[in-house]
Amino acid sequence: MLSQLVFSRWFILNAILSVMHPIIRSTPLNDKLFGDNVHSRGLSYRELEILTFLGVVITMKARRIANSMELYSTVFKFCILANCVMFFLLDGKALMIYLLLWFFVYITAPELVYSGPEKAPLVDHVELLRLIAKDEASVGDAYHVVEFLCTWSPPCQFLAPEFATLSLRYATNGLGFAKIDAGRYPKAAKDFGIDTHANSKQVPSIILFKNGKEVNRVPCVGDNNEVERIKISKEFIEKEFKLAHLYTTVLKNPPTPGSEAAPSKTSESARASTAKRRTSKATTD
Repeated sequence: MLSQLVFSRWFILNAILSVMHPIIRSTPLNDKLFGDNVHSRGLSYRELEILTFLGVVITMKARRIANSMELYSTVFKFCILANCVMFFLLDGKALMIYLLLWFFVYITAPELVYSGPEKAPLVDHVELLRLIAKDEASVGDAYHVVEFLCTWSPPCQFLAPEFATLSLRYATNGLGFAKIDAGRYPKAAKDFGIDTHANSKQVPSIILFKNGKEVNRVPCVGDNNEVERIKISKEFIEKEFKLAHLYTTVLKNPPTPGSEAAPSKTSESARASTAKRRTSKATTD
């Protein structure tokens, strides 16, 4: 996935945009475009200040980033913003040309969306309830790891390849993976206590079900409705839900199907109230 990302058109074009101003100012291109009498070749003191500030901002942001895709996206956004500021200070026409180039890249090379192999099907509300009811009726322990996502959410897009990797590594009889678009199915989001508003910190949310009952979720919501601040990554999910241990457990003692019963409204409301009562684990970045 990393090699595919680095050699993608999105990565290459955004990398060029990110270093365009320093390269132009430090090469003979500066003399041809701006004239050495007006702007001598080399970065000015103000430009060096901007680049230093850029480095500080990226370093601070990187501490909260959990995967490489999100890291590159953040770096490119701040670098392009810094280039805009430096081109504005240099020449208004240069800024307009740069903005046109950025718009062209934005239209022709959108951010990558994961479309690789996975064992985590995208289900609707009814299918999710059916999966949970099937686990509830199983003889023996049956688990499901479910991601509640919104397609408009960048963190959900960044997590997609990592959740797919986990599903390929651990999915087996008794340990299933699934995803549901909580934005598309608001009743599912309400039933499981997921806030899907634009400024919500609950997407993505990962819930672990054991025999149809929720036993863990990230991020947690405290009694004061505060969402814990965590970096959800492949390693974090693997450790938080003890996936390696669950995988070994179900391989040794696989569950057998039971008589499946339809999920009741009572169980749905109980799950929602359970989600609201969860206490934050006070996990910090």
